[in-house]
Amino acid sequence: LLILGAGLGLGRLLSHGLGLRPFLNRPERWLLSFGLGLPALSGVTLLLGRSGLLTSDRARLLLGGLWIVSLIVVRPGRSSAPIVSDPDASPSPLPRLGSAGWWLFLGLALPFVVTMMLASMLPTIDYDSLEYHLQGPKEYFQAGQVRFLPHNVYTSMPFSVEMLHYLGMLVLNDWWRGALVGQWLVALHAPMAALCIALVAGRWSSPRAAWIAALVYLTTPWIFRMAAIPYVEGPLCFYHAALIWAAARSWDLD
Repeated sequence: LLILGAGLGLGRLLSHGLGLRPFLNRPERWLLSFGLGLPALSGVTLLLGRSGLLTSDRARLLLGGLWIVSLIVVRPGRSSAPIVSDPDASPSPLPRLGSAGWWLFLGLALPFVVTMMLASMLPTIDYDSLEYHLQGPKEYFQAGQVRFLPHNVYTSMPFSVEMLHYLGMLVLNDWWRGALVGQWLVALHAPMAALCIALVAGRWSSPRAAWIAALVYLTTPWIFRMAAIPYVEGPLCFYHAALIWAAARSWDLD
């Protein structure tokens, strides 16, 4: 939760600095904060880790500081761009809370979401995960620095998602439990991708299309599988969906 809060806080600061928040409703603000904040946090972790500046105590202070600063800087009613309209006055593209469609969606989707989040906190036995998705961050943690691993060619690939595992290990000062923290953060991309899909379908079709599209995504067996193991395909699906949402939303603002 500390890592997630810091990521959302950093995303809030970035979206505030870009002047985007006044043009978005509440679900869209959460989505943009998540989509901007977590990869930015991974980038900061990579840079600080590469320089050997990250320790467990410093990581906790950094994450807590990001969370607090975002709450101070980004307050309701404050914006770096002129408010052209009340973002909460526009109809939400999602099913109305308390409606029959909302309760039906919740009843059908919640078992899948809860199960995938619980499954993500189980130790994995998958080869790719043990060989590099988790092994690389583990060796970084043990070395006290993000460094080149000549014996593991897989770790030469871009490691944005894997920085979440590394952060988890630093926060808990334990590579075993920290890896499970990272797995949970990776799994969280599945419901966020469903939110992207719902926002697109809801805004350009109907609220019914929004919750049906999100439900189809969340109940797809391969989506569940990608959430239960620390693969990068789950976050990749999220960023593809977020790209479609951002492009369509920008077109709508035009």
